[in-house]
Amino acid sequence: MKIIKNVLPNENNIKIIKHLIRSNNWMMAYDVKRNDEETILEHGSISIKINRKLDLESLHNNFLNFKGMSMTTYNTEAGIDIDPYLNDYGHKIAKIVCKKAKIKKYKVFRFFWNFYRPNDVTEWHLDKGNSGFMSFVYNLHNSDGGTEVGKKIYYDKEGEAKLFKSDTKHRGLGPKKLSFRLNLNCILQLK
Repeated sequence: MKIIKNVLPNENNIKIIKHLIRSNNWMMAYDVKRNDEETILEHGSISIKINRKLDLESLHNNFLNFKGMSMTTYNTEAGIDIDPYLNDYGHKIAKIVCKKAKIKKYKVFRFFWNFYRPNDVTEWHLDKGNSGFMSFVYNLHNSDGGTEVGKKIYYDKEGEAKLFKSDTKHRGLGPKKLSFRLNLNCILQLK
């Protein structure tokens, strides 16, 4: 794990947060492959999507074990490129992180925005199961939530990115005191 400090200033992070809270592309986060989505409920700016492979019992259990919300705005594998504002910031963040980490040859593979409530916890997972990829979690604000790798928790500090190999087992932790946690998870394909 490498911590990259001073990526964006506070005013940029606030702009991103304001855009995120107005977005209508959020979906319930769950730890199964998202290649066959179906919208099951739309109400105003809220859209709930599920994987068609989930049955109602699985959905019920998923709500009981809610893991937060997520939004994929860019994914080269799935052909997703849906929010130019967030993607421009994502590319800017990735460029700064890579420059500070001395990663010269890369391609952005995915931007995945996360929203956690207090005590939300994801399953242990890999961002990518093979080598040749790096991930980072960029913190939009300070939080007592964080990213757990092994037995160590890396707490959120605004403007910092946690950089690690994408085949590193990790999980996201919602805050305990703050009412929310927002961040960007980016996967980089190394060239």
